[in-house]
Amino acid sequence: MAVLSFSISPDARGRIYDALVCLSKFGDNVSLEARSDKLTITALNLSRTAYASFALDAKVFFLEYQFRASSSTNGGDRFTCQLLNKALQSVFKGRASEARGRESPIERCDVTIQEHPDRTECRLVIKMISKSGMTKTYRLTYESVEVMHALFDRTSATQGWRISSRVLREYIEFFGPKTEQLDMVAENDKAVFTSFTEKTTNGKEVLKQPLETVITLHTADFEDFHMQEQMHVVISVKDFRAVVTHAYTLGGPISAYFSLPTRPLQFSYQNFGMHCEYTFMTTGDFREASSTPNPKFVSTRSLSRHTSAAPQQTPQPPPPGLTAEMPPPTRLGFNKPLSSQSQRPSLREQVSQPHFEDPDPESLFLPEDRTWDLGSLRNAAILRSKDTRQDLQQLGSSRRRISKHPQSRKAHSRAPTTRTAQRRRAPHDNEPRSHLDTPRRSPIAGTFFAKMAAAQSVQCFGKKKTATAVAHCKQGKGLIKVNGQPLGLVEPQIMRFKVYEPVLILGLDKFANVDIRVRVRGGGHTSQVYAIRQAIAKSIVAYYQKYIDEHSKNQLKQALVAYDRTLLVADNRRMEPKKFGGPGARSRYQKSYR
Repeated sequence: MAVLSFSISPDARGRIYDALVCLSKFGDNVSLEARSDKLTITALNLSRTAYASFALDAKVFFLEYQFRASSSTNGGDRFTCQLLNKALQSVFKGRASEARGRESPIERCDVTIQEHPDRTECRLVIKMISKSGMTKTYRLTYESVEVMHALFDRTSATQGWRISSRVLREYIEFFGPKTEQLDMVAENDKAVFTSFTEKTTNGKEVLKQPLETVITLHTADFEDFHMQEQMHVVISVKDFRAVVTHAYTLGGPISAYFSLPTRPLQFSYQNFGMHCEYTFMTTGDFREASSTPNPKFVSTRSLSRHTSAAPQQTPQPPPPGLTAEMPPPTRLGFNKPLSSQSQRPSLREQVSQPHFEDPDPESLFLPEDRTWDLGSLRNAAILRSKDTRQDLQQLGSSRRRISKHPQSRKAHSRAPTTRTAQRRRAPHDNEPRSHLDTPRRSPIAGTFFAKMAAAQSVQCFGKKKTATAVAHCKQGKGLIKVNGQPLGLVEPQIMRFKVYEPVLILGLDKFANVDIRVRVRGGGHTSQVYAIRQAIAKSIVAYYQKYIDEHSKNQLKQALVAYDRTLLVADNRRMEPKKFGGPGARSRYQKSYR
């Protein structure tokens, strides 16, 4: 007798497979719970700290859905069972041709659960019906168990946020593969996500030290945000990455609900008739929030909503006389219509970057910032000393004296007429020497070159194949730009972490007092990325060698070489040219005896 039977489309089959892949991050087994209005697929990890649930709506997700309740099923109005996740993945996994955008050969998928109390084995039958008329049948053995669900009270979860899954998907790529924990905190109208690990190592090498990645998002990037300041909520990075990756496949926004650290946190999103919920155990502590009677909140909501939510954070219970009269506070739910993220300008659009016109965009070397322009020269002339002004006055008076005597001006402007007179006649010792005969440097130019000599700067280059990058490192405020753009906008995005390697290895404190500007030309995208990272690494080492000390320079050099020697040493391998008598450099033409 069939207890449950339903049919799904090829697109729904792919969504079930994505859900099974996500559930595999939490456990090896999945539990099915069938009701008259929905089918729920759940998973619970062994330590019972993470719970995932996918509820499939009977009217939206399925083509056909029938559930027959019987007295033999658990509870009468529901049916529960447990299967191996890998077995279900092998059934619902599509072909490689479907992933490349081709049309699926499957017309529909029929699933039935047959329960026979008088038999020892119960089967879950899955039939894949193709468009050509062929049917492929799978028979899986399931186990009748009691499904456990995680309880979460949303009425007490007064804090949370909502953001597009596409935004989070871009930033989770920066989390290290060996990081374990994720710390979420709100401060200064920003949300800070920090991935870290608690493992300690005995080695002193750079690669053995734990890596922390900090990502800061402005509250304007969130569709809704309400969180207490300086409240640290810590969850697992692996679980958070699984949630964001699956939410990105559905294309819906992610909502987070939580109240205090060490209390459960829940992520929720839904689309295409699939409602997904994750409940995680959290850790963390209060720094300033628990001690203050009126905690501060970083929020995008109105002030009236803040005041209604703030009293719920205090651990003191309300008076017993008011509990029966006062209704419970309203839930700050995320189900209300919120403004779309596409209508609000993103974080990159809000930060207006000044546009500087490059006088020579094709040049590889960078000029000094506003040093050769007319305004800088005028400022240099204003700052010249009193002696320089006297020299200018004497120079002007000598020119005026020469202009008054035509013969003298004619003598100085006469050109030689013969080859033997091409060299000017040197004046005798008793002849008066005019100011024009003495070579002088302009006082403005002298002040400019003195200013150039006082500036601390070095210029290095990096090469990879045909790409060349020139880095100009000088004393500054920790800015790094490539072709006039910040380092975080280097393309391609998938190789952007290679440009970050010199900064991550040496630390941000080594780049805090310098500005590095890079100009790169030639080659492809990959070659330019490797040329940029080499130019940045060589410039910071050269700057420390020239202006700091030799010991610090050796420490930076050893750290970079220990990670990757190509950060400082260019790859001298080149393609060997073709030789005569063969199609390549070494191969020879074969001898034909015919």
